[in-house]
Amino acid sequence: MIKEIEMIKMRKDINYLQDKYGFTDSSLAKIGGLAIRTIREFMVMNRNLSDKNFYILLSFLLKSW
Repeated sequence: MIKEIEMIKMRKDINYLQDKYGFTDSSLAKIGGLAIRTIREFMVMNRNLSDKNFYILLSFLLKSW
């Protein structure tokens, strides 16, 4: 339950970074250390992240704020 709530927050944060600062899926993937496909599937297809990718993306977003 908590992971799902955090993923909703992550989607909002990523949308904010993309809209406000012009980040692309590929730039976020490169900075965060993930595959571009992972970011696209997470954002566009609303798929859940694996635990490993979840914690990688969470740590990236926490550092960026």
